[in-house]
Parts: sequence; structure tokens; C-alpha cells
Amino acid sequence: MSKKYYKKKKKKIAEIKPKHYRLVSTIVSVTLFMVAIFTAILIAILTFLMLEDWNLGLELTYAGAAGTMFLFLLFMGITLSKRIKKTLMPLDDIMKAIDEIKLGHFDVEVKVEDKNELKEVAEAINSMSKDIGEQVNLVYRNFVYDAVSGMKNRRACHKEIEQIMSNSSDKTAFCLIDIVNMKSINMLRGQAVGDELLKIFADRLVRIVGDKEKVFANSGSEFLFILPKVLTLEAVDKTIKTVLEGYRDPLEIRESKIDVKINIGVSVFPYDGRKVDELIKKCDTALFKAKQAGNMKYVFYNDQITKEVNYTSQIREQMPEAIRRNQMYLHYQPLIDIKNEVYGFEALVRWKSPILGEINPQLFVNLAEESHLIIPIGEWVLREACRAQVEMSKIFDKQFNMSINVSPVQILQKEFVDMLERIINDTGIDPKYLVLEITESVLIDSTIALEDAINYIHQINARIALDDFGTGNASLAYLRKLPFDTLKIDKSFIDGIFSSKKDHSIVGSVIDLVHNLNMKVVAEGVESRRQYEFLKQIGCDIYQGFMFSKPLDFEDTIEYVDQFYKVAKAKRVDVFGKDFME
Repeated sequence: MSKKYYKKKKKKIAEIKPKHYRLVSTIVSVTLFMVAIFTAILIAILTFLMLEDWNLGLELTYAGAAGTMFLFLLFMGITLSKRIKKTLMPLDDIMKAIDEIKLGHFDVEVKVEDKNELKEVAEAINSMSKDIGEQVNLVYRNFVYDAVSGMKNRRACHKEIEQIMSNSSDKTAFCLIDIVNMKSINMLRGQAVGDELLKIFADRLVRIVGDKEKVFANSGSEFLFILPKVLTLEAVDKTIKTVLEGYRDPLEIRESKIDVKINIGVSVFPYDGRKVDELIKKCDTALFKAKQAGNMKYVFYNDQITKEVNYTSQIREQMPEAIRRNQMYLHYQPLIDIKNEVYGFEALVRWKSPILGEINPQLFVNLAEESHLIIPIGEWVLREACRAQVEMSKIFDKQFNMSINVSPVQILQKEFVDMLERIINDTGIDPKYLVLEITESVLIDSTIALEDAINYIHQINARIALDDFGTGNASLAYLRKLPFDTLKIDKSFIDGIFSSKKDHSIVGSVIDLVHNLNMKVVAEGVESRRQYEFLKQIGCDIYQGFMFSKPLDFEDTIEYVDQFYKVAKAKRVDVFGKDFME
């Protein structure tokens, strides 16, 4: 046999010996006790028989029996006392464990060696303590941590930042970061992908900031990171630029890449406040201002921003009422083709509030997209612009193209196609003169819903234009993937065609490329005759800008077209000569 066997055998014997000794000891004790009793009774009987005095003998016998009984009871009392003490001793441990559990200490454990009812009670208490501890930890985690991203949440943020601020007067930067295209991602990719993106986004933020304890989930698609003990605002500025740069590359999720667009608002302790709520609120205010500046921008809080945000809040509050009371209206900006003909118009929504006056269109349209009020506004714009196109065509006995901006939020709605079909039927517009403009941003998250909408638009012989080309991150591959009819070059490139060799080359190359794809090109923001002549020379198809006309209301648009054709007929020359412009 092996040594291992002997070791196991020895161990088993060692475990049995204590039990064996206890059994032998008990048997010996009982035997000795019984012998003692027997001996005492025997002596008492013999003494009784030997005595002549029966009364004395009887008394001695009784005395012997009583003594024997006393010894028996004494032995039983001692034995039972030990047994009861051994049995009830764990009760004290159990009560102590219960007191610990009441105090919130769930790591207690009661040990009972004997297999009896108290051992079962102890095991039940141990199991209960473990279960309660696990549940308490789960509740605490849900209370302190964000379920989606795994980061500490706003509650933990408040507590920990208050501790930092109470122990130091050093400058601390509060940076609120938001994924501004999160709604679009959820809508296009689904909530499950959106949740994964938040987790990956948070992990990347931790890597950039360098400390998980400084990153918190604020709410929804917002995260807060703090930069304690900053020496200068320039250091904060440098870190924020690093964060922005860290999200230039797309996030990889389920073997696909998703671009995220972020903005950051910053407030600094103690300059902007000394309370956590106050500083986070000012972060939020600065974040709002950053969103107005465009994607991938950041803004430090200042008092002027508060006034602007209050103004924006008023706009947001009054917008539903403006829709109900038809306070919005359309202007139309002419589009001129290479043959010096009025090709058509772009419909542009305007809003004059009785309280706030004329409101910046870009501002209220962005706010409408955030709140999805752009859906009823967009439907009204489509209907009104189609109605105007039909009326213009009747007045001049000539068809004009009507370009209408469609929000990404709007075109991705399931009801969009039905709504468009209803408007076409109600207004009687010929769909082939309807041009729907979408921006590059909607292409980044191109989905089946977008492709279906574009395919339907083509099926009814309407057309699609890609607006503001060059301002987003859309690849030229989208021009092959989706069947666009027209591409609009953003004004920023037109502005730089004579000041930047790069812009000069880009405009020419884009026009050649688009023509090779059998598409038309519109140049936005043409403001000088020099720009116009250059664009005409390189083959641009359509022009739009203040050189030709600012946006006009319906009556002025009719007058513009009438004037345009009168001049053209009278002079038979380029209507955009000096005389016409004057």
C-alpha cells in the first residue's frame, strides 16, 4: 500500500479516536456509579440483618437508601447540567449573530458542532445573513452605479465631489459631456446597440481621463468627469481637447463602426460656484451653448451664457403655441440655372413671435429637432411649400422646382412616406418638381428606413438632394450607395474658392465627380459676380445666394419672377448684369 493510503487511514483513525474515548468514558462512569449504588444498598441490608435493634437497622437502611438516592440525584444533576450547558451554549452565539445582523453586519457566521435543532437554526441564520448581504450589496450597487454604463451615478458623484471640495480649496473643473446623436443611434440601431455604445463610450472616457473614480454617469447619454487640483484653465483646455480628439475615431460595436458626436460644457470650482448642484447646472448651461456652436465643440461657462439660455428656454416654451397659432411662415430663395433661368426655389421656414420677435431659424429648427416638434413643423412646411409651387406654376404657366429641407428626425419616421403621399395628393403638385433636401448627418447612420424612404421618393418621380456637402463626415461612397439627384456644395467652400487653393481645387473636383455620377450640382452662398462667373466656367449647374436674391415672402417672390422675365425679355442679355442688380 502507498504512503498516501496510510496517511488517509491515519487521518480517519484520528477522527474516530475522540468519539471512541468519549463513549468508553461514559460507559465507565455509568458502571462505576451503578457499582457504588449496589454496594451502598448491599451494605445497608447487611447492616440491617446484623443489628438486633430492628428500629435502628431500619433507620440505617433508610439512611443508606437516602444517601444513595442523594448521590444518584447529585450525579444526574451534574451530568444534566453539563449536557444542558453544552446544548444551550450556542444560543448565546446565535443571539449575538442576530444583533450583528441588525446592525448591518452580514458577514457573521454561527458555528454549532452537534447535529441538533440549534445547528439547523444556526445554518438558517448563516444562509439568511449571506442572502441579505448579497441583496443589500445589489441594492447599493443599483443605487450608486449606472446600470447601463457601469459608472458611478449622479448620487455618488454628489457625495464624492462634496468630500473633495470640503477638503480642498484647489481649482476643480467639472466637465459635462453629451453624445448629441444618441437619439438617432437608438432610433436607427436599436436600444440594445445604444446601451452597448454607452458602455464602450464610458470605457474610452475612463482611458482618456485616466481615472475611473473621476468619471460619472449623469443621465441618459451624458457623463460627467472632474479634473481636481488643476493649476490653470489652460490645463483644463488641453485635457478637454484630448477628450474630443479621443472620439474622432468611431466606436466599434458588433463588428460595425458608429461615429459619435459630442459636446462638452465646463464649469470651474470655485470661480463658478461652491455647491455641486450649482456647478453641474452651469456645466449644463455651457453644454447647451456648445451644442449651438456645432458638433465636437466645448464651452466654458460665463454669465452671458445664462442670458442666452434663458432666451432659448423661452423659445422652447413658446414653440408649441407658435405651431398651434400658425405663427410660422415661409420664405423662398430663388435657384438660377446655368442657362440664366429661374430653376426653382428653396422653401425656408421663418418664425416671428409676438413676444420675442423674429427668431433665428437655425436656432429654433435645432430646438425643434431636439424635442421632435420638427415633425409637425416639417409636415406644415412640406404642405405649404407644395401649395406655393402649384400656385406659382399657375401664375406664370411654367413649372418651378421646389426644394424643401427634410429633417433626419422627420424622414426616418415610419409615417413619413404616408404623410408625403397624402400631401402630394392634397395639393396636386407634380412630384417631379419636388426636391427633398437631406443633410450629410443622416447618412452617417444610414439604415433600411432611410433607403426605403429614398426609394419611395424616386418611385413617385420626386428627387433627393444632398445638402451642405462637405460639412459632415459622410464618405463619397454614400453618393454611389444612395440614389441622389443633386448635390449642394456648402457655402463655406464657395467663400474660399479665391482665398484657399484647397477650396478652389475641391470645388472643381466635386463638380467633375458629381457630373460623372449623373447628378446636378448646386452652389450655395454665391454672393459675388466673380464667384458666379468662376462657377459657371467650371460647369456648375445651379446657383443660390444673395447675388441673385435674399429669401422672399410669397408676394415678393412672384414680383421677383415677373421682374426677372421682363428684364430678360427686354435686354436679351445676362439678367444678372449691373442693371438688374440695381
